[in-house]
Amino acid sequence: MKITEKECMECGLCCWFDPETIAGNKEALIKEDGFCLHHEKGRGCKIYENRPQACRDYERGGEWCLERRKLKNKILKK
Repeated sequence: MKITEKECMECGLCCWFDPETIAGNKEALIKEDGFCLHHEKGRGCKIYENRPQACRDYERGGEWCLERRKLKNKILKK
């Protein structure tokens, strides 16, 4: 499935983490709403050019992306 850059930035679920299941020093990386500290709603990643390798490996429109998009309403109601 083709996802446009605009649709991608509006979604942002690749930058969302379930605060209840993330381990480690999440306070330094994740805001209260579960989104990465560097994610800005409607704009996307504020450090895109310098983002970590894990983020670089993420494929827009890939399997994980599409799964998250299917669960969007459920995820964001947490």
